[in-house]
Amino acid sequence: MSWTTWSAPVRRDISPSIVADCARKGVAAVSLFTSGFAETEQEEGVRLQRELGELARENGLLLIGPNCMGIYNPRLGLRQSPEQPAGEAGNVGFISRVAPTASTSASWATSTASAAARR
Repeated sequence: MSWTTWSAPVRRDISPSIVADCARKGVAAVSLFTSGFAETEQEEGVRLQRELGELARENGLLLIGPNCMGIYNPRLGLRQSPEQPAGEAGNVGFISRVAPTASTSASWATSTASAAARR
């Protein structure tokens, strides 16, 4: 398996064990669509995020997140939900820190024939 997406809005505390399990299984990349880490500025969240980074570095694992929707590339069919368009992609790419902004922008671009290349 080359890519795993983990979505756990309530259980941030088990994210390090999920990443460790993925590393043991040889997964190349993990996307953590999970919140409650360093962005909270709480000691536990900061510690868990640091632990995730260390696990990823020690195991050569690509880590997207935490607190991230992940990567959207319609040309490759890489998306977070079946509602997101897949197939043709345009020549517009963008990065957003705010998930609803990214999703809304990609949907708008598709509906106006200005398809998003990736986000």
